[in-house]
Amino acid sequence: AAAADLVSVLAAQGYEPMATVAGDIRMRNCPFHALVAEHRDLVCGMNLALGEGIIDGLRDRHHVARLDPQPGTCCVVFEDAPRGR
Repeated sequence: AAAADLVSVLAAQGYEPMATVAGDIRMRNCPFHALVAEHRDLVCGMNLALGEGIIDGLRDRHHVARLDPQPGTCCVVFEDAPRGR
């Protein structure tokens, strides 16, 4: 249920979330892509902070957000949280 809630909220914010083979959640897009070329660090930091806020707001103890820039996707990935989080 935590993954479905996370995907739903991300989609509502304009992201296109997708599950990966490894079980992570990545976004196929960045709603702020027009700014990335000139302000990558700012945009990626903002996406990370937004992702962390979504996780906190959902009280999701199953996922963590971290930066992992990959071609063709948003710079943030949501992974399984370490046990004991």
